[in-house]
Amino acid sequence: MGHLLKITNKKYRIWSTITDSYLTKPLTKDELFRYLFWERFENLIEEIGKDFLTFPYGWTEKTTQKRFPCKKTQIDKFYTLLNNREEMYELVFKKLKNMGISIEIKDTMGVHLYTK
Repeated sequence: MGHLLKITNKKYRIWSTITDSYLTKPLTKDELFRYLFWERFENLIEEIGKDFLTFPYGWTEKTTQKRFPCKKTQIDKFYTLLNNREEMYELVFKKLKNMGISIEIKDTMGVHLYTK
């Protein structure tokens, strides 16, 4: 996704070249960094969820140089979860917890709260 930045009177707005519209209202620099954190955090959760659901799809086997296939049901499950962020977070946090990784992120301003 292409992002452009508009700065007016020390306020920042992010423009999307994909939707051809602003993604944010005018934000202070701190608010902008909060926005970027949550956007990137959600992208990270999405990527990890995709790995959990479709691995080893997309990887190339070293000896044969062939890409590993993926079952349609795996891809369908991933795209279903993309439309339900809560279920995606549940899946990722549960699998991470089973591997001994615990995540706790609190937004003290009340915008986001993800604790698993």
